[in-house]
Amino acid sequence: MLCHKIKHTIGTAVFVFDPSISILDMEEAQHFEMIDGKHFDVLESCFDSDGSPYPRYGLTESIGMLVAPADAAPAIRDALNQQGARIAECTFTSQYGDYIGFRAFNLHEDTPQAPVFRIRTSPDNPDLWMDQYYSSEFVDWLKANFDTRGIQTRTFDQDPHYNSPEKK
Repeated sequence: MLCHKIKHTIGTAVFVFDPSISILDMEEAQHFEMIDGKHFDVLESCFDSDGSPYPRYGLTESIGMLVAPADAAPAIRDALNQQGARIAECTFTSQYGDYIGFRAFNLHEDTPQAPVFRIRTSPDNPDLWMDQYYSSEFVDWLKANFDTRGIQTRTFDQDPHYNSPEKK
């Protein structure tokens, strides 16, 4: 199935988390409650090592989530929460303001029409795979309605059930 991943654009502002936050644990989150309603105080790093400024575009990706400025979040929330999608939301507060992170906890096999979803790791490991995938319709809508220079979208021909399906 063709779907899309959204990743942070290299050379744009990034969030720096408190060292007590496990980035890997957040990316691999298996339970809705691990993300939903959480609040993260972050530093928005806007400078390269040579001191030159990084551009800030609003939309970004961090710890496996699509992240949007708080004023853009209602429209994105409405677009994501369709066709059975189960979206956990958390808040990021930086020195520049508040952002909302969106993390899917619905499987493609259960919600094939949802604009965002995850898949299982493998037939031997039913855990949710860390990557979050998006429909072409959602990615097209996002690009038509928001400045997407802070994110990269890549198209994948992905197995609809597993990140690592059994090889025959």
